[in-house]
Amino acid sequence: MTGTIPANMRLRQLFSMDLGYNQFDGTLPSFSEAVRLRHLYLDHNRFSGTFPSSVLNAGDGRLNTLFINDNEFAGTFPGDHQQLNYMVELTIENNNFVSMEKNSTCQLDVFSGGELVEFKSDCLVCRCGVDFMCRHCQL
Repeated sequence: MTGTIPANMRLRQLFSMDLGYNQFDGTLPSFSEAVRLRHLYLDHNRFSGTFPSSVLNAGDGRLNTLFINDNEFAGTFPGDHQQLNYMVELTIENNNFVSMEKNSTCQLDVFSGGELVEFKSDCLVCRCGVDFMCRHCQL
């Protein structure tokens, strides 16, 4: 599939969306209307621009899975999100991020009271200092 994701989609009852391994491009809609969304796979596309922090708050802040790896997002990955402590898998590697805003994502691991089990990012972005999250950066 190719093209952009329309900003005016009605996604209120959407629980899971997998648009991975396509050729979508452009910027992302906010997904703010997707109040039940728990799993979002946007990996291996050509999305670009800055990553909207509103996507992290999709599902009323209860997003469990977010894969945005292998796209063309740039700038800073947002870290100021309301309730990312429900996140279990977060994969943001192979983009053009230069940093992560506020290392609050690093404090979501299961050892710190969060639920984050898998976090994959490029070493430039991963500044957690938490061994299991950034182990590949230390090699």
